[in-house]
Amino acid sequence: MMQHRRPRRTRSRTPPGSNVGSTGTTNARQNTRASRQEEPRKPLGDMTAAERQAWLLEHRTELEDFCSYAQEWTKGREQRSIHTGNDDRYDQFLERAADLIRGLDELRELIGEAIQEEEQ
Repeated sequence: MMQHRRPRRTRSRTPPGSNVGSTGTTNARQNTRASRQEEPRKPLGDMTAAERQAWLLEHRTELEDFCSYAQEWTKGREQRSIHTGNDDRYDQFLERAADLIRGLDELRELIGEAIQEEEQ
């Protein structure tokens, strides 16, 4: 009996690590992440209130972006009738991440209130 073989996937002609997307443009998100990894952040206690707010907003945005990606990923798997333990873990993560995003928003509000009080 002859086995059916899947067609081979061709490799991308883009050299590894070149940060060039499928459209031929530089992937800004990858460049931003790479530069962030090189620079250690100041401890939160050494930041000004405005720097803390900016840090919280940046990380909230990254978390929200990842949550959107994870939701689309799980929806796609659900539409293809695929379900594993990883799908359950992503669902648990998304619930906790939503709570974390709410908490980051509350912290930003508290810091904003503290900034206003200092200015008065």
